[in-house]
Amino acid sequence: MGWTYKNSEVSDYLFCGDLLSGVREVKLEHTVRTPFGNTYRFDVALLASAQGPILAAIEFELKNRVPAWKLAMCTTLGFPIITIGLQEMTEDQITKEWILKTLTETTLSNEEGRRRNFFFLHSILWPIYASIPPAVRKNERRHTYLVFAADKDLEVLAEGLLHLRKKLKLQNNIHLHIHQSRNEETQREMAQDGAMAGHDWAEYNDHRYLRIILDIPLEKSGPIYLYHLIMSGRLTSQIECLVGYKPTTESWNFDPFDPLWRHRVLDQAGKYVDRKILPKHLFYPLRVLKQYWKLVETDQRSSLLNLQQSSLK
Repeated sequence: MGWTYKNSEVSDYLFCGDLLSGVREVKLEHTVRTPFGNTYRFDVALLASAQGPILAAIEFELKNRVPAWKLAMCTTLGFPIITIGLQEMTEDQITKEWILKTLTETTLSNEEGRRRNFFFLHSILWPIYASIPPAVRKNERRHTYLVFAADKDLEVLAEGLLHLRKKLKLQNNIHLHIHQSRNEETQREMAQDGAMAGHDWAEYNDHRYLRIILDIPLEKSGPIYLYHLIMSGRLTSQIECLVGYKPTTESWNFDPFDPLWRHRVLDQAGKYVDRKILPKHLFYPLRVLKQYWKLVETDQRSSLLNLQQSSLK
């Protein structure tokens, strides 16, 4: 069940996937715990097995839209979330066939030029689903993640990812290495990679970081695809870190002030234009989102209190 999503702000290429790829279990009203200390119940969860991990989740919007900030928080769990708007629909119209069609429709395939589905992808997932042409990557089949975190978090993360690599039998497909800054040359290399993770990379770790070089999940299925999803969830929800990204192992950050990877092509008019590939920096750290969550909760409590006081007048 293929889906397509476009975010022209971060890439000139489509994000594509298969909603049912690797799904072995479907659970209704599935509750998960978020990194923010609360729980969220998804209408439908698509799992790789009876005990997880979750590969995607579906939310049905009956009267009102699910708040975007709430879905943004849930995307830190590391899988796509799809919402389907059921507003203006009668119960008789909502059939199995209609839902299956609506899950994958686009503005081009819809007769009215509108779509009732909305995709929420955490930025950590963009490299997984980006349909970047092989020529743009110079036919290289691997990409690189650069993780900056405290020493203890790096060690725990690396140990867990090595165990996962062995469990999924991907020893030949993934390379993990904690890069140590021992001299001026390695420090320059670290600063070059750190610039892709975030301007404040040294505040997370100024002497070591984790490089993850792994096969690109071109088919959006199989063990390497599952590894990417599990890894992404751990990066976004289990540790405080910054993550930089390189679309190939040899990508060089010539312009540290440009937040995007680009490549130059010759258009139909014979002029060279820059095409956006993907961002160099993949997401804001968890602590920033936790601060935002506290503000949202405070605002909700304030609004509820004002409502209660108004009702007493």
